[in-house]
Amino acid sequence: MYATLVAFMVPSLLGCRCAAVDSPGGVLVRQRSPCYEGVRGLTTAMDSVLLILVAALNLVPGVVALRPKRSHDLHGIAIDGPELALAMRHRAVLLALVGVTVAVAAFDDACLRPALRLAILSKVSFLALFATTRPHGAPMRRVVLADVAALAVLALVVALRTC
Repeated sequence: MYATLVAFMVPSLLGCRCAAVDSPGGVLVRQRSPCYEGVRGLTTAMDSVLLILVAALNLVPGVVALRPKRSHDLHGIAIDGPELALAMRHRAVLLALVGVTVAVAAFDDACLRPALRLAILSKVSFLALFATTRPHGAPMRRVVLADVAALAVLALVVALRTC
């Protein structure tokens, strides 16, 4: 129940009119917005899968919100004090919210544009901060590679939606 509430609350705060509903089996079902222009079924299925991959990438760091010690495994960052733990947990929550928004967009066309903007902005801002900070450890370089891959996937979704 809580996850469903969050899944619909976050995108609505971003201004998208989410029309996803729970099916009898408990799975979110895509309902197209009224302005849907008829993208072919295969393209829609493909971009939904791609969006779920990007959502999963953003949800993985969410583990740190519940288990801060996992930050070392994911990012190579040892959490030395309560202030850093709080900052890393907050970062994890924000990334998870991006992931939830992108996951909802995979099933609701009305949420797609705001979700793409949010995900792209999240990735580009991290890459810009990374470029202006030295030195870089191997775990942080893995995060950069994952974000670059996510940006490529998001660009592919945009291309699929505009053809």
